[in-house]
Amino acid sequence: LWNAAVDGAPRSRHKTIAADISLMGHDRHAVLNAARSAGFNGLGLAQTFLHVDRRSIPATWYYGQKSRNLWNS
Repeated sequence: LWNAAVDGAPRSRHKTIAADISLMGHDRHAVLNAARSAGFNGLGLAQTFLHVDRRSIPATWYYGQKSRNLWNS
């Protein structure tokens, strides 16, 4: 329902096995490592959240240059 309310993609993984995890108050790399350990292999690295999902072909991406800078600093 939330995906539709925010005009999300019709085939969004959020409808099956995906979540966006807030990083507020957490070490971003610790959350990323925990997600990997839990078997999530679709990893979207944003400034304020981490997108996680399970997919057949592993993928990691950034949500813009500011996110890339934060994750690689």
